[in-house]
Amino acid sequence: EFEDYLECLTLLGEDKGFSKEEIEKICDRFAEYVTNEWEKQKAEFKIENTVLIKYTGLDSVVDIPYGITEIGEYAFSDSNSVIEIRVPNSVKTLQEYAFSCCANVERIILCEGLRSIHHGAFECCDKLHITLPNSVDYIEAGFCISAAEIAVHSDNTRYAVDDCCFIDI
Repeated sequence: EFEDYLECLTLLGEDKGFSKEEIEKICDRFAEYVTNEWEKQKAEFKIENTVLIKYTGLDSVVDIPYGITEIGEYAFSDSNSVIEIRVPNSVKTLQEYAFSCCANVERIILCEGLRSIHHGAFECCDKLHITLPNSVDYIEAGFCISAAEIAVHSDNTRYAVDDCCFIDI
């Protein structure tokens, strides 16, 4: 797949009038970038099968790799450098305390596709503003204690927020 992408870059470069040497430099830089990003991901994310077990990085904005289907227990717990987390639509489950005690997290972007959120997933995330996607159909009691703001996607017919109270309709 990676080789196919490089071949596509080569063909596009030829169409744009780049020389073979210029195209090779572009492809080499792209390959180096991809390799560096892959190494960085391997260092920052402990992953078993498709479960994110632990995030150990220090980034303020974290993009969870696509293909992860579950955020494990305590995976981001106490990750105080994190301000924003982007969760891809491949994630179906947030386990207990997945993002607990992330003191500085302000935003977790959850995509359609998320199905279940377990107890304490967002516990003690005092600055967190979050909108639950329409696809969520299971939420355990106590999933979110002390978040700044919880909202529910406008198309969600299962859950609602009324006067700061989360309601299972």
